[in-house]
Amino acid sequence: MQFPVDGALAGHRVALTTRAAVDLLRAALGDLGAGPLLAVVADSPTAAELALPVLQDNLLWDLPGWSLRHGTDGTLAEWEGTASISISVGLDEFLGAGLRLTATVTTPLPPGTRPVDRPAHPFSFGRWTATATGMTHSTFLSGDLLAVVEDDFPAGAALLSGVVGSLRLRVEDLVDRA
Repeated sequence: MQFPVDGALAGHRVALTTRAAVDLLRAALGDLGAGPLLAVVADSPTAAELALPVLQDNLLWDLPGWSLRHGTDGTLAEWEGTASISISVGLDEFLGAGLRLTATVTTPLPPGTRPVDRPAHPFSFGRWTATATGMTHSTFLSGDLLAVVEDDFPAGAALLSGVVGSLRLRVEDLVDRA
């Protein structure tokens, strides 16, 4: 996981890097100390539910040329019938409530093909997995990570925009290489 903590995010540098490190550690260790996550009904919206409309408002700029379908719990973006990105509010077994981003590239790819990191978009969350029909990417942004910038509009939008923009570039690279 890497992301630049500059610009609108600079004021949240310590909290973001600490939260991201804690999320990585909890996911890697399976959060052994906390046990399984129980479903909790919250009275107020979660950080992910609050972040989703902000993300949806920016998708026209973050995913130019993509076909978008918005719902109350998520968005489906499609690229030329060969790739898609699904963004939804969800639960992770170890990280709790958050936003789940799943990208799928369904074109046949040459063996050993993997996404290229572009220096212009160094945001990198999640991982790619090869499938029989292409590649799949899964990213989960925990509610705790999103809550770091929840009340700061420019920083929250910058974080979400960076993650989506980076994922878009990697998906488009894979489609171009197919």
